[in-house]
Amino acid sequence: MKKFCKFLSAIDLQGAAIALSMFVFGVLFTALPESMLGIACYVAGGVTIVWGLAGIALGIKRGEGRKAYNIILNAVIIITGVLLLLAPDFISDIITILLGVLLIADSILKIQDSFSLYRLKARGWLATAIAGGVCAVLGLIAVFNPFAAMRMLMIFVGISMLVDSVLSFAILAISAVRDMKDDGGEEE
Repeated sequence: MKKFCKFLSAIDLQGAAIALSMFVFGVLFTALPESMLGIACYVAGGVTIVWGLAGIALGIKRGEGRKAYNIILNAVIIITGVLLLLAPDFISDIITILLGVLLIADSILKIQDSFSLYRLKARGWLATAIAGGVCAVLGLIAVFNPFAAMRMLMIFVGISMLVDSVLSFAILAISAVRDMKDDGGEEE
């Protein structure tokens, strides 16, 4: 039990939250492809507006509230959220492309992590690189939409998100175990 608690404390919580979100959305996109686009637009719109408002509040708290970059970035985030709420049909036409771009961005991060692991001569770098490559291919397929039916594309995006989340969880677990060993938390 002690090792399990130490393992949980070594997990990257932000990465785990993103992987869990991707998993949940993957299940929903696969199970309910037609209705998920509208739901995703409303959820993403609400989250995006809150994110933008939080960015403004944090900027003000840190004294960055008057910096043009902070104001413009958070204004764009809030406007994006409003568009997601007010024009879900328009947004749903491009959301698969956005989800594909998200998978590609995540794959780039995985590939960068694999290079870092390789330079550190750590185990797991090849698996991380392969995971990044798989996610990149899935993201590119989603972006270029080779499917005729939107329903099939939504199911494909859902499956892609599930695969990405499972790979992310595996990478997080491998990293946590490695960190535990580096900290001397596990005897061999």
